[in-house]
Amino acid sequence: MSDQVITTEFPSLLDDIYINPTGFQIPLDGSFIPSSKFVTHHYLRLRLLQSEIQQVLQHVEAQAIHMNKTHAPNEYVYTGLGSPFLQPYSSFRHWRIDVDRRLWEWKESAPSRNESGVDFSPLFYDLNYWQAVIMLYRPSLTAPAELSKELGSCDDYSSDSPGATTSHFDEQGDEEFVCLKIAEAGQKVLKLYRQLHRVRLVNFTYLSTHSLFNAGKSKILY
Repeated sequence: MSDQVITTEFPSLLDDIYINPTGFQIPLDGSFIPSSKFVTHHYLRLRLLQSEIQQVLQHVEAQAIHMNKTHAPNEYVYTGLGSPFLQPYSSFRHWRIDVDRRLWEWKESAPSRNESGVDFSPLFYDLNYWQAVIMLYRPSLTAPAELSKELGSCDDYSSDSPGATTSHFDEQGDEEFVCLKIAEAGQKVLKLYRQLHRVRLVNFTYLSTHSLFNAGKSKILY
């Protein structure tokens, strides 16, 4: 896993027609210019959040794997490196709470059609928000005791996989909250895909099918 942090600046919000070889043509009266780049900027913010989530989850899982090894550690593997995203927080749980808040702020600050000047459905913002919630919380799921007995040694719920009876992402007292969060997110994703399909705004590509499977699986099991 790489702990590289994205530091590239966002592109200008000015529409392309106001950018030429001589520079930016900003209206002298300072009037607002609608631009589809408001949508682009908003999604770049989401990609940064998703990148942070993926890096932290992979870091925590990698650390747990190294700690649980019974054989001698590999001296050539860097196992003591920390995650820059976790450093400001006292625990994984506090980081997760803050990311949850930032995801909600992203959803609530989505640009309107007046700002972007394009007919972009707000349903896509909601869909991406709830998918990110599943990404954030799914590794913290623990299988209910009765379900764990039925599954036995199923590979999907082995002790080293997300969703197992025990999880190195768990913190005491969070189990019910995480289950409710995932159940709500799964339900929302399924409903949003149905809405988008009815207005012919989504094709059932591999990515859509994968997202629907994860959402449905999470909702049914938890």
